[in-house]
Amino acid sequence: MSGAARTAISALTEVVTPQRFTIRGIPAPQGSKSAFVVNGKAVMRESSKNVKGWRQAVSFVLQDWQGATYQGPVSVSVTFLMPKPKSARKRDVYAAKRPDIDKLCRAMLDAMTGIVFRDDGQVVDLQARKEYAIEMPWAGAYVEVAALQPDIERALTSRAR
Repeated sequence: MSGAARTAISALTEVVTPQRFTIRGIPAPQGSKSAFVVNGKAVMRESSKNVKGWRQAVSFVLQDWQGATYQGPVSVSVTFLMPKPKSARKRDVYAAKRPDIDKLCRAMLDAMTGIVFRDDGQVVDLQARKEYAIEMPWAGAYVEVAALQPDIERALTSRAR
């Protein structure tokens, strides 16, 4: 989506007060799944062995979710704080290595599904970053979620012009 299109959409959208939460733990990507047959039944297995623990960490934090499950379009902003490897330079701030940010987001959104929102397809605005946990003694993620509602007054005014 072009910058102009994003600006037009955000100009006609109102963000409802966001909910924020922090998750501690090493973020793990949602990898591909492999399927095989056991006793005549198909079995799916995650390729990432760490994703189960990460999802559990997210679910644990979301036990205290204060809001209702969002029903409409949602905006999600997440900053993943990755452990800084010893091989990284002191000036390195961004974790520009594996795991891929899109797979980290997929694991996060899947863990939030059914608690924060009904389905991760409701996420229409997603902002993500991957940084090293430099100022924090722990890895994890900062997450901000907000419902998006059309600003009817501004939409009508802009169409009337």
